[in-house]
Amino acid sequence: MRLCYDPVEDVLVLDLELPRHLAPASTPEIARARGLLDVTDRGSLAGLEIPLADLPPALAELCRAFADDEEVIYVEIERVAATRQLRTVSVPIGFRWDGEPGRLSLRIPRRTADYELMYPAGAT
Repeated sequence: MRLCYDPVEDVLVLDLELPRHLAPASTPEIARARGLLDVTDRGSLAGLEIPLADLPPALAELCRAFADDEEVIYVEIERVAATRQLRTVSVPIGFRWDGEPGRLSLRIPRRTADYELMYPAGAT
């Protein structure tokens, strides 16, 4: 997993690497969905929850490789201490699949009418 910032599109990009043996032969549909982003009290990004039911079937099947249960995928971005307080914000997510390296990119806007992420500065 890799998290970076794309200044051209002003989005955070979360790249998930899929093991080659699990990569699909055909390209899953590119999609948009909503997820829940957990942000710590210090502004660090803790994790992202995505309901699989909101994704097209081929993309949901691809994401199941990262899921701990059948209904949601939770991507832990930064391990946080249990005593920290988390805030949760609903975020739009754009999905892009690059089959050659087996990379699924999740693209999250840094700002919308509902929130602004100051990553990596650490505020919402």
